[in-house]
Amino acid sequence: MEKDTSRIEAFSDGIFGVAITLLGVEIAVKEGVPHTNEGLTDAILSLWPKYFGYVNSFATIILMWLAHHDIFKLLKKSSPRLILANGFLLMVVALVPFPTKIMVEFIETDARQAA
Repeated sequence: MEKDTSRIEAFSDGIFGVAITLLGVEIAVKEGVPHTNEGLTDAILSLWPKYFGYVNSFATIILMWLAHHDIFKLLKKSSPRLILANGFLLMVVALVPFPTKIMVEFIETDARQAA
């Protein structure tokens, strides 16, 4: 017999997966990089803030997903309050790529404190 929360869990797993995917989409070498070994190496190394942001946010989302998974192991059935609370959590999870992008774009500027 399927748990009453299985649809909520499946939907939630999808949101977690999309949020993690969006983190990776932000990593790209800019256009105009010289087509030389040195040019590409320099371009890849200059992306260090994006790598840092990706790892940091990926770890954050994975920890949230693990906690979510542990909570749902304890639940037997859903309720409107559970669905709303889960929806709020998923809203936060889906937003994680935004502050990551802001931090990555401004970490090496004078606006790093605000970022």
